[in-house]
Amino acid sequence: MLLLSVQYGLLPRSARKHGLRTMIRDVMRTVTRLVVAAGRRLQLLLGKSNLRLDWLHHMSVQLE
Repeated sequence: MLLLSVQYGLLPRSARKHGLRTMIRDVMRTVTRLVVAAGRRLQLLLGKSNLRLDWLHHMSVQLE
């Protein structure tokens, strides 16, 4: 139920047609590294293998 609420509440409409396995593989298993940059800013470094950066960007905009 939590995954479905994320899928319908945070992801774009085009992502709703995909199944839960796709969402788990492309969003929930995203490889990231949290780094403290200059000026005490936090940066989130994403792996190059992530094909759904547009989904992650849309989710971050929705959470703001």
